[in-house]
Formats: sequence, C-alpha cells, structure tokens
Amino acid sequence: MTSIAPKVPILNITLDNISQQKLLANLKRGGWVTTPNIDHLVKTRKDEVFDTIYHKADYLVCDSQVLIFVAKLMGYRIADKISGSDFFPVFYEYYAHDPEMTIFLLGAMEGVAEKACHLINEKVGREMVTGVYSPPFGFERDPAECAKIVDLINQSRANVLLVGVGAPKQEKWFYRHRHLLKHVTVAFGFGATIDFEAGNVPRSPRWMSHVGLEWLFRLSCEPKRLWRRYLVESLPFFLDLGAALLGRYRLHRPIGILLQEAGFLTEGQLQELIEWYELRQPLPLEQILLAKGVVQPPVLQFFETVLPRLGERSGVDLQSRSAIVQLCEQAGLLTPQQLRELEASDSPSPELVAIERGWLSAQMVRLLQLAIPSGGLTLKPEAALYRAGLIDFDWIAAARAYQRNPQWLTLGELAVARGLISHRLLVFMQEHQAELSALPDPQALRDRLVAAGLAAPNGLERAA
Repeated sequence: MTSIAPKVPILNITLDNISQQKLLANLKRGGWVTTPNIDHLVKTRKDEVFDTIYHKADYLVCDSQVLIFVAKLMGYRIADKISGSDFFPVFYEYYAHDPEMTIFLLGAMEGVAEKACHLINEKVGREMVTGVYSPPFGFERDPAECAKIVDLINQSRANVLLVGVGAPKQEKWFYRHRHLLKHVTVAFGFGATIDFEAGNVPRSPRWMSHVGLEWLFRLSCEPKRLWRRYLVESLPFFLDLGAALLGRYRLHRPIGILLQEAGFLTEGQLQELIEWYELRQPLPLEQILLAKGVVQPPVLQFFETVLPRLGERSGVDLQSRSAIVQLCEQAGLLTPQQLRELEASDSPSPELVAIERGWLSAQMVRLLQLAIPSGGLTLKPEAALYRAGLIDFDWIAAARAYQRNPQWLTLGELAVARGLISHRLLVFMQEHQAELSALPDPQALRDRLVAAGLAAPNGLERAA
C-alpha cells in the first residue's frame, strides 16, 4: 500500500512530495527549485560539493518517472512528476499577468537564449524575460566572468533566475552567488530548458515520458553526448537501489551538512569552503599537513611563531634543565602530565628520559638543542617539521601533490586546514557517518558528539 507523504527519501536525497499546482502557488513567496533524477543522484554520490549543495535547495521535486516507480516500490506515491522543461512553461504562463514576475535566462549557446526570450515574451504578451546571457565555457571558475553575470542579472532586475548550464554546474553556480543577486527570489536549475524553449532541441513524445522512456528518446537524439550517462554512469544507482530494497543501503549525509547542523560551521563558513573548493585555490603546504592530520595546530603554531624567536615568545627560561621539555609541551608534543613526570625526574636531561619513553623523537630534541643557544631558529615550517622528525619526504611529496590538485581534499579536510574544526572531530564523523546521518534531528547529532567528548554540553563550542 502506497501513501502520499510530504517527504520521500530515495537513497541519498529526500524528495519534496508536492503537487505542481501547490508549487506554482508557493513560488509567489520565492524558492530554489531543483529537479532530482537518476543522473543527479549518481552525481551527488560522487561529488561531495554537489551533494552538500543539494541539501540547500528549498524544493527537490521529482523529475523522473523511474524515481516514481522506485518510490512506489518503497511504499510512497509521488504527487506529480515535475520536470524542469515541463514545469517552466507552466510557470511563466501561470504568472503571465503578474507584472512582479520577471525572468533572466542564463545558459545555452550564443543566440539561443535570445530566441527563447523572444518566444516566451510573445506567448505571455509582455516583456516577462528581461535579460539573457550565454556564458563561455569554464565561466564558473572565472571570478571576473561571474561578477559580470551577477551584474547583468542585477541590472535586469529580474526576480526569477533560470540557470540552464547542466548539473552540477548550475546548482553550484547559483549557490555560490545567490547572496549577490539583489532581486532574485525564485531560482531554477533546469538544464536544457532554454534549448527546449527556443525549439533547438526536440521534446520526447508524452507517452514516452509517461512510461519512463524519455531518456531513450534523448539518447537517440544525442547518442555521442548521452550514451555514457544513461548506459554506464547510471549503473551505481541501480546497485544502490538493490541494496536499499534488501535493507543493506546506509545513508551517508555530507560531512559539511553534518558539521553545520552540529554547530561547527556557519552557513557563511560552509559557503566559503565551497567557494574555495570550486575555484581550486592552492593551500600552503603546512595547511595540507593539518588537513591530513599529519601535524596538529599547536605543533604548527610553535614552528611558525615560537621557534624563530624562542627567547622572546616561549616564556621559558632557556637556561633551565627542563627547557627542552617545556618547549615540547608548548608545541603539544608532550601532555601536561608527561611534563610533570619529566620535571620530577632526577635526570639532569629530562629530554633524554622522554626519548627513552618514546614520548619525543631524538630529532626534535636535537633541533631544540641547536635553536636554544641562539635564541631561536628560522626555518620554513615544512623544513622544521622534517628536521624534527615529524614528517618525512613522502609526506612532503604528497602535500605538494595536493597543492597541485587541491580538489583532492574533502570539504571536511579543508575545514581542518582552515582551523574551523579539529582533525579528531573529522575522523570521528567519517568513521560514524552512517550512524550520524540516521539521527533524527540536529539536537540528537549534538548529543552524540557531546557523548563522544567532541562538543561541549552547553552549546555549539567544540571541546578542546
């Protein structure tokens, strides 16, 4: 027996089970609409940023007859199939006589959006589409081009934006720039809709769409572009579906969303991380070492700020017998308890006791023995870490590879690199991602992190 529920979970997304008429009416108040289909589900599975952004949309409406069949297998009934290319003409006709609704079209090849603009305005009998732009290839990673697009949209004063540059590019671009769009209250990520409106791409017969074969029609029209998407890349969806039907699928919500719900990231911080990730800006080598948990923040801070000027910044009597172990405690290489034990020992060189007990490396001790007589030692952080025996050449080479390919880092690792969360918290969330994803609400998530000693019980601060 199937039921109409307001939310329908399908694998890693949750559909908003809303009728087309209700969605039309709701959009008078604004909203960001995305249209999940199998291709989107597969892409969110592989693309952490896309998956994170997908959770930010106001409406996730079903754009797939196949997903309707899947929902039915799971005991749900979808109110309406709402595909972008079908919904958009219904939308502009619904608001044809509402002068407050004006549209900007972003996407398609040169001249196509202008043609769509002319045809739409002719249908509604007014200048409803007030601006269009066909961006060049790679525009999303060109800050100057993106700023130009934002200016064009703002100058048009349109309050409805249709971005039709394909998923996940369209969703990522809107999320990154939405706070700069002064008038936009309604946003659509509707793929090839501009081409459909211009008449450049044929629509499938309605009967094919109704029985879930629209993909076959589109494949026959554009085999070179679409064969991999439909015949190869969609296979993981069906494997996950099989696991779900057997009760073996485990939901993994994006780490960025979990961090935000737990109070470790603000919306602005999450957006900054995504902005950095999409622009692929390189990080300093030492921040990559932090991201990977190779070194901890106190160690790095010590080598960057204290080691060059030990006499001025350490606050340690460099002539005392315990100077080296005190400095190592400052660097986070010894615990306060270990320091007390070493200072209480009878040895004239407590650092040698620390080496014997495996608490310190001989390289670290030699580095400080070299630095203390001159009151400090100026080295690049990676050189100091290497000489202290805290990293090796393999880690330096790996970090440089990440510098060349910053997209290899995850959003969680980037948050660690930027000092927003600890590596310990990230590791816990990665190891318990399925468990944390299944918790019913943010409070339950925070309670779980408090129980693990990773958050303070009185609020959102992380424990030391």
